[in-house]
Amino acid sequence: NATVNSTGIYSGNVSLTRSLISIGNSTVNATVNSIGIYSGNVSLTGSLISIGNSTVNATVNSTAFALNGVAVGGGTGKQSIYIPASSMISPIANGAQDIVYEMGTTNNAFGVLRFDASTRKNAQFSIAMPKSWDEGTITFKYFWTANTTSTPGVTFGVEAVAVSDTDNINVAFGTAQHVSDTFQSNNKLHASAESSAITIGGTPAEQDMVWFKVFRDVANTNDTMSANADLIGIMVYYTTNAGNDA
Repeated sequence: NATVNSTGIYSGNVSLTRSLISIGNSTVNATVNSIGIYSGNVSLTGSLISIGNSTVNATVNSTAFALNGVAVGGGTGKQSIYIPASSMISPIANGAQDIVYEMGTTNNAFGVLRFDASTRKNAQFSIAMPKSWDEGTITFKYFWTANTTSTPGVTFGVEAVAVSDTDNINVAFGTAQHVSDTFQSNNKLHASAESSAITIGGTPAEQDMVWFKVFRDVANTNDTMSANADLIGIMVYYTTNAGNDA
């Protein structure tokens, strides 16, 4: 016995094992337990599910279930993690400068890391990668601003290295990728394009800690801005091959 509403939430006892479930014009083998976890060969898109006197559109695949646009269960594919500059560490040698912006009219305050135009400065952060990460390449984009009008543009790079349990932390980073962006106007938010794929150094493994280094590549021919570039944050994109971290 079960009660199911239009968003796919149900109560009651549901216990089906290797049963046949009719979805639209298709019948599939599936295993469904009392908390909605199922297994079997299910791959239907845009089908109709009849629940009581109601018919709803649904998308079902082997790892996720969506009913009227409400997702139940996990999915795989491209994911993202945002790292604000205020949570990064500036190394003692050639570290970027911590700055706080406080906008005069709105008092919108936020932390940035300042990178000058003359010397390559860097900042670092780490992410304990989820178990569902596929241990493959990553990409990034960055958000930045400047408080002085200058000629475009600026180039930032990111490199990374993976470290497993009991590994030596003092290891070399992998090969960096760079992204250039064009200065538009002072005190405006600038968002770069997404980078090419970054191969992470070391031997990436499940549940590794990954260290990242971000830097302004002042030697890059596209880094022509004579003013400071103030980094607001980095978006890191990675790919998962499991719907959860169980």
